[in-house]
Amino acid sequence: MQRVGLGRMRKAKRKAGGTWLVDHTNQIGKEKVLTVLRVRSSPPPGVALRHHDVEPLAVIPGMEWKREDVAKAYQQLAELYGTPDSVVMDGAVELREVDCLAKLGKTPRVFRDPKHFLANKLEALLKRDSNWEAFTQKLGRSRSALQQTELAHFIPPPFKMKARFMNLQPTIHWSATVLWHLNHPKSTSRQEVSVERMEEKLGWLRDFATNIPQWQECQKVISMTLTFLNQQGISPGVVKEYRRAIAGIAKSPASQQLVSDTEALLCEYEKKLQPNERLRISTEILESSFSCYKQLEQQHSKSGFTSLILVFPTLLRTTTAREVTACFAKIKVSDVKAWVKEHLPKTLASQRQRMFREANPKPKAKTKKRATPLSQAA
Repeated sequence: MQRVGLGRMRKAKRKAGGTWLVDHTNQIGKEKVLTVLRVRSSPPPGVALRHHDVEPLAVIPGMEWKREDVAKAYQQLAELYGTPDSVVMDGAVELREVDCLAKLGKTPRVFRDPKHFLANKLEALLKRDSNWEAFTQKLGRSRSALQQTELAHFIPPPFKMKARFMNLQPTIHWSATVLWHLNHPKSTSRQEVSVERMEEKLGWLRDFATNIPQWQECQKVISMTLTFLNQQGISPGVVKEYRRAIAGIAKSPASQQLVSDTEALLCEYEKKLQPNERLRISTEILESSFSCYKQLEQQHSKSGFTSLILVFPTLLRTTTAREVTACFAKIKVSDVKAWVKEHLPKTLASQRQRMFREANPKPKAKTKKRATPLSQAA
């Protein structure tokens, strides 16, 4: 499958145009993988991108990606596969280095992924809210306080510190759910929990009874916005379509601010479009693809990248017998070894093994004396 994966990346045709979806992915340590997927023809409006709609151009591991490193990678990819019309990425500064492609004919338009944009806007709103800070402090203490008690089924979901403002929906949903149970003492879930214990462990949520619906509304605005943009993309008139889709949802000042910020972003993007053009500006398909890769890794997903990363391109569409035959004819085992030597000279797993071997060297086995043959002895 490594040979098939390498074959798919090398099989992509050189043709200008399309959209590059670019992102950095890391697991543990400093190592990151620069991933570039190309969208040449997207599905019709109302349908989100699917795995077989994208084409893998690059899956490149590296210890650090500075601006000049990304610019060099972009230039090499453009020379191999053609210059794109647009590039979609998160807010990482180093990923915006598309000016280097002007040497090849044109500079692509840059679009920021709306999910990362909205997560940053939500973070700015919540960090100005003193109630949010108090809420997160009490939330952090609740998980350990509820473990191994009769309230274990009320334990809050894990609160991710990395990219947490992109993953708040489970936490906010849990808060609203538990608040409902606090106000309904006869609920089935509370049958074996006394009123005193419920109030002792989870009564602190009452202090945020007015805030939780507002946070929930912000999350609903974000979810509806992302669903709209994932399915429709952007095209001339997208701002009017978005206003119709989101009408009546935002009522609190915070959620209204999110809608206003999104409209400003879409107005900016609409100016970059050609008449009758429709673009996909979400990198969620890329994140979904890496979720498939982590399922393939199973328990090893916390151990850093290995040569298994070459299998990633095979997860995007069905592999046929004809493709396997074609890839085996063009891609040899030596090609895979050369790719691994160039891009993964040292893996985290190999470094850990060396660390233990150096501190715990195995004693050398004693060589046994060979018995002297009787003929020689005589």
